[in-house]
Amino acid sequence: MNLREGYGNLLTGKRIEQGLTIKKLAKASGVSEQNILNIEKENIKGYSFCDLRLYLKELDIPLSEIMLGDRVPR
Repeated sequence: MNLREGYGNLLTGKRIEQGLTIKKLAKASGVSEQNILNIEKENIKGYSFCDLRLYLKELDIPLSEIMLGDRVPR
């Protein structure tokens, strides 16, 4: 999986725009607070693809928005 550099800042900004704290997002998405921190800090070894998908789904962000290259089919 090739993610854009700086995707963590983009995701953090979108979470904050939606008025969600890490704690609230963790409860709503089922992703642990630690894994949310790992996603937002771009620590790809600290979370699973499943966690990322749940995170993105809760914030209504398409995976293609953070991927490199052309749009990725959903």
